[in-house]
Amino acid sequence: MRPIIDTLFKLFLTGPIALGATSSAGDWVKNISLGVKAHAEGKLDDAEHHFHEALAIASRTENAGHLARTWNNLGAVAHARGRYQEAEQHYLKAAEYWERQQEKHGLEYVRLKNNLAVVYRALGKPAEAEPLARETVRLAGTEAAPHTGVYLRNLAEILRSQGRTDEALNTAKRALEALEALAERPLLRIAEVRQSMAAIESERGNVSEAERLEGLALAIYEEHLGAEHPRTASTVSNLGHYLMAQSRWTEARPLLDRALRIWETTLGPRHPCVAVGLNNLAQWHRAQGETRLAEPLYRRALATWEESLGRKHPDYAKGLINLGELFAMQQKHRGAEQLFKQALEISRNALGEDHPQTQRVLRRLVNLYAAQGRASDLKNVSTTLLPPR
Repeated sequence: MRPIIDTLFKLFLTGPIALGATSSAGDWVKNISLGVKAHAEGKLDDAEHHFHEALAIASRTENAGHLARTWNNLGAVAHARGRYQEAEQHYLKAAEYWERQQEKHGLEYVRLKNNLAVVYRALGKPAEAEPLARETVRLAGTEAAPHTGVYLRNLAEILRSQGRTDEALNTAKRALEALEALAERPLLRIAEVRQSMAAIESERGNVSEAERLEGLALAIYEEHLGAEHPRTASTVSNLGHYLMAQSRWTEARPLLDRALRIWETTLGPRHPCVAVGLNNLAQWHRAQGETRLAEPLYRRALATWEESLGRKHPDYAKGLINLGELFAMQQKHRGAEQLFKQALEISRNALGEDHPQTQRVLRRLVNLYAAQGRASDLKNVSTTLLPPR
């Protein structure tokens, strides 16, 4: 299972603008500048503190432009912490204030649209995310614009989350071409696009190509961000996932351990990425037949997802499916059925009937009912099952 981390590189903060020399305006500029600097350094507590100070100043002066920029930045902090619902509310608050500005169709407004699209994808709301992402690409102007490649990459991820891998791969290739064509190649953003292409190739069955692309991204992250950065951990985790898909268990295990350790250290135990790390370790143990070690890891992952994302998120449903598969292996049919049904309801509501995740859980129910000889239930479920892709 790939991580759901959304790093600072896909999101945009807004910096201070040119202001008159009033005391309040100067204090707002100072706090915004300090907050942006702390955010870039990964010091999220400091960033949040400075942005709240800026928000208090902007609220007193009732400056809509300052309020819009500050709420956007608070949204980026919440987003980086994995508090996606909170981030959504902050971005919407920023949009509310931005609508009052004459420059609402400028670059910063486009960046806010991008941030909203990214957080909707993280929240498992592709129907809300896709039109925003497409609008962001349109508003960016041309593919030669500096951030068009980033916006295209985000659109590719949204398409991938809906199982539209052909469209996603073509969009990701456009993103890579746009970034490669810039005078100063933004290596970190190029690495992100390669990660997206790796995930798409994996879902298309090209796991060796996914491994190659992920390795290229890892080399960039380790050189420019360091071995202990959360983004480096996401690439390490993905490589572990691709190795497991090729049954290279001995090579995969140290990568999974390393990724989880970095995430717990840098992001804290309640971040969604930690749930991904726990889930991946559970998958590894399950593949080795070590079900007693796998189950508590699955349960810890589910608890972390529930706390950070809520019980309606597609990633929480993935955790339910994985635990249900473990129960099915152990012949715990009643427990497996309950988990599959819960995951099915979440997946249908969040992703739709045709999404690969929804179809995956339907197949699990079909297999479960077939194993128990429950012909009537098997028939009911099979009516909504699509042919294998």
